[in-house]
Amino acid sequence: MSESLTSARLVRLLADWAPLGSAAGSRHGAVQWAARLNPFEVVRLRAGLDAVDGLSAAQPARELVQDLAWGQAALGDLRASLTREMQRAGEGLVASGAPSVDACRRATQDLQRLMESAEEAFRAELRRRLWLGSPRLRRLAALDAVLAASVRERQQRLLATRLLARLEARIQSLGDGVSPSTLCQDCLRLWEAELDLRLQPALGLLEALHNECQPLS
Repeated sequence: MSESLTSARLVRLLADWAPLGSAAGSRHGAVQWAARLNPFEVVRLRAGLDAVDGLSAAQPARELVQDLAWGQAALGDLRASLTREMQRAGEGLVASGAPSVDACRRATQDLQRLMESAEEAFRAELRRRLWLGSPRLRRLAALDAVLAASVRERQQRLLATRLLARLEARIQSLGDGVSPSTLCQDCLRLWEAELDLRLQPALGLLEALHNECQPLS
């Protein structure tokens, strides 16, 4: 992938929001938090990787240019749709006059569910198309399915708990006099950064598909 986890917008944003000198403000700490797997997750990942290694490479190649065009268009549609939902949620916070921590939490949770379902559906369809492609893309699709299953539960838990806790801490640090528009902008920045993070694996699949199409163009 062209952008590493250490430069992800979400990591940078949370580091900016953390109190000066706190452990939570360490970019290195944020990366460790995002990447750590427990022993059970490691076992599942290892088993899945062993299965990928056993895949046969005898898979005929097919035309991939159309799949790439579909993926790029679908990604644009997904981003546009979720961005509209974020804007609606932000406008709702502003319209409330004095958005509370609870209101921001509910809006964030609703958007997280939308992002999760949309990203999973897009990524699954992208994997299906890669599976029908070249042997290298078939192996990549299988590997991505293994990785997604291994880390999905942890990612959902962390985004649903720690990320919300950081948002609530940010709101409280701004104080009671913060304007609704300022609060809305902070929420929008967080939502957009979370979407970027969620889409990184799919962007990696699209990049691999693009590279595979180069000899065909």
